[in-house]
Amino acid sequence: MEILWYHAFCNELRVAPKEHPVLLTEAPMNPNNCGGGVSHTLPIFEGFTLPHAILRVDLAGGDLTDYMVNLLNERGCSFTTTGDFEHAIMTEQLNMHLNTSYQLPDGHVNKIGSERFRCPEALFQPLLLSLECCVL
Repeated sequence: MEILWYHAFCNELRVAPKEHPVLLTEAPMNPNNCGGGVSHTLPIFEGFTLPHAILRVDLAGGDLTDYMVNLLNERGCSFTTTGDFEHAIMTEQLNMHLNTSYQLPDGHVNKIGSERFRCPEALFQPLLLSLECCVL
């Protein structure tokens, strides 16, 4: 995996890897399904994981989905449930691309703007979700 990242940074992007840190959103030790209830950070030093420094935070995909729905509802989009939003997202994921507009089961089309960037910021600022926990 390290060779792949080195190739991406050096040969494709042509930037110094040490100047561009990366946050991978994957659970420690790479399980098939990590769920939506917790997030983990796993530091890697000189190609080796540091298991004693794993950080677990009770903030994850489910919280971000709820936050995204709230952000969109504040802007006037009509999501009556998080299920509507998740259905719209899953439909687009099956098409293997990311759109900025989603059609809901009732036919309404909602566009996603700055919310795309504001939503994941909650991982680094949990107070946006009124949560008091460690940050990633």
